[in-house]
Amino acid sequence: MAFLKHEIFDSSVSSPRTRLRVDVHLLAHLIHRRLATVTLREPHLAIYYRQDAVHPPTHTILFDRQDLSAASSRRRRRPLLRHAATLVALVLVCVASPASHASPHVDASAWTQIGGIPGVVAHRGGSSLAPENTLAAYRAAIGRGDRAVECDVHLSADNVPVVIHDPVLGRTTDGRGLVRRRSLRSLRRLDAGGWWSGAYDGEGVPTLEEVLDIAKNRAVVFLELKQGRGLVAAVQKVIDARPDQRDQIVLISFDGRLLRKASKKLPGVPRMLLFKKHSRYGRNMIRLARRARATMVGLDFVNIRARDVRLAHKRSLPVYAYTVNDLPRVATLVRMGIDGVITDRPFLASEVTATQAREYAARP
Repeated sequence: MAFLKHEIFDSSVSSPRTRLRVDVHLLAHLIHRRLATVTLREPHLAIYYRQDAVHPPTHTILFDRQDLSAASSRRRRRPLLRHAATLVALVLVCVASPASHASPHVDASAWTQIGGIPGVVAHRGGSSLAPENTLAAYRAAIGRGDRAVECDVHLSADNVPVVIHDPVLGRTTDGRGLVRRRSLRSLRRLDAGGWWSGAYDGEGVPTLEEVLDIAKNRAVVFLELKQGRGLVAAVQKVIDARPDQRDQIVLISFDGRLLRKASKKLPGVPRMLLFKKHSRYGRNMIRLARRARATMVGLDFVNIRARDVRLAHKRSLPVYAYTVNDLPRVATLVRMGIDGVITDRPFLASEVTATQAREYAARP
């Protein structure tokens, strides 16, 4: 059993005050859901995920004054340390608060409806916690409480659906060349975790079946179909072997032809057509969605306009935004009426979407 370290501070947030405020929300979320325990110990500020092959991750959060100071510039040390007292107080309150241990059966229907609190999908698993598209990432996301995860699927040379984002191996593994030219046995020998952290050395390229095993009855899987001849048939074979998990899967793709084929091979499974950045939305979006027989649309968050959302809703198409990591932008999208977001920061986006949706619904 290994400790897997992940720094709390988010380097994408420049201000130490903002950074600490974001971390307070993360701590509250983890502790309130009994997904974390708190230990005051020298000398590191970090979250540690302890996991093995069977059990979902548990978390230990470690923090102290030394690291709170080191995380900021010298001029900001005092303000940040003052916030440390707030952090400790919040931790104590959260530990004392009750939490639900219920884990009801999940299905895709809640993520494929128009209206209500928008769904939040963990992009490439817990990609802010562990190497993207690895079993460690999916254990981390689902263990943390995320109810929907996204994965990217390619075919190996021997027609096994494997979970990896790029068609080439170089960015996220220690291999080279195309995924589709490697057999599953060859892919198994690659390291898909060492690039992220030494703690993940030896983490392999998972199969779709392995990811679905982790998610079963715990999270909806948004399964992105990448390019590959025979991909839909291979995915169909995997899903047909899991009839009790069929209602926990959403198929998504940028390729309308794959979705159209999936509509015939996997009828009843929701299908989301993704549109690239700078795509023309509006009526063109509706036309392409119909051609692909999509039941949902996924739009790049930069280009979404409220009128596009309204138009899609008139055609009974739920709208998702990807990949949204800016929390104020999430709030803006919720006010536009979107039905879900795909994000690398689901633990924070969930709080924003729920709060904004309630406020929006309460307006006269």
